[in-house]
Amino acid sequence: MKKVFALFIICLILVIYGCDRQSRSPVVAGTEPTAQEMPAEVEKVLDSYSFDGQNNKKGTAFPLPFDIVSGGTNGEWDAYAVTFLWGQFFGIPTNIAVETDWTGDLSVNGVADIRVIHKIDFEDGQDYLIDNDNPAISEWVSITNGDFDGLSFIVLIKKGIDYFAPLYLTFSTDPFQLRLPIEKLRMFKGFYLADNFNGVAVFAHKIWYNHCPSGVMKGKWIKEDIAGQNGRFEGLWIEDNQSEPIGIFVGQFWTDEDGGRYLEGSVSGYITDQVIAYLKGQWFYDDPSLCPVCGSGHGKFHGRFEFVDRDGWGYFGGTFGWGTSVDALELPLEGIWKKRCPTISNTDPWN
Repeated sequence: MKKVFALFIICLILVIYGCDRQSRSPVVAGTEPTAQEMPAEVEKVLDSYSFDGQNNKKGTAFPLPFDIVSGGTNGEWDAYAVTFLWGQFFGIPTNIAVETDWTGDLSVNGVADIRVIHKIDFEDGQDYLIDNDNPAISEWVSITNGDFDGLSFIVLIKKGIDYFAPLYLTFSTDPFQLRLPIEKLRMFKGFYLADNFNGVAVFAHKIWYNHCPSGVMKGKWIKEDIAGQNGRFEGLWIEDNQSEPIGIFVGQFWTDEDGGRYLEGSVSGYITDQVIAYLKGQWFYDDPSLCPVCGSGHGKFHGRFEFVDRDGWGYFGGTFGWGTSVDALELPLEGIWKKRCPTISNTDPWN
């Protein structure tokens, strides 16, 4: 009799636990929740963290990573901009504040690279990203209480792979789950009620590589001493039509024993410090007559950049030192860069 009673208690606990899980996760596995009409206020927030069809930011959005906007992934990956918001939106569906744990993940059941580009209303010490070694999964901790959080991603899907099952992008949290076929990410916008207090909004679209990226370099040419034979350079790597940098460049310049003048450096992401491309080139003083000690005056530089782990390279070049005094050690630097696109041009503009 005791064994029967104990078995009954165990079954009762499992039923209660299952009901609790179901009340916090109303989406049944393998089904898609019913989308609601998206409130205008929510759509406005979503749009402010999205990209237009030309890879340019709009509203209060943010720049794409340098290797993506410069076509480093072109031909190898399909790229999608995806933004999720979750929590309580402007009194929708209710003004009653309820603390909700949205800890979860975004994943793809295939060869993918999911990158968090922007955290939306994450609170320090409460909401944060979880590091993991799987590029096809992004994990986070998020708590809302009368407000909303969100994340904007770039989702890269490897091309040329034959899968035995359809590919899905899965948003998984305890209060809400959503599984979207990858083909839907070409253009998708949806709003869902997770429960009586919270909603989830999503906006996704494909990033098209429809132009040959180019832009400008703005920074400093910093001489080691008045002679100016050695030193370093640094600055911002900016794409045309972008109001914010997409990368940061740093490097060294020097003069060898034979009088050759060379430079090397790198470009890292503007948001992360990961090295994306390497720079290598030459430099020279443009007018020796303005260089009484072979170091002051103004000059030019040019070279090539090459992506670290992806196919693709391009050209860069510019000037430094215009309008500065003879004894200045920090000289203004301005230049341009352009990714090599064989279908458009094969010409090095500095050779």
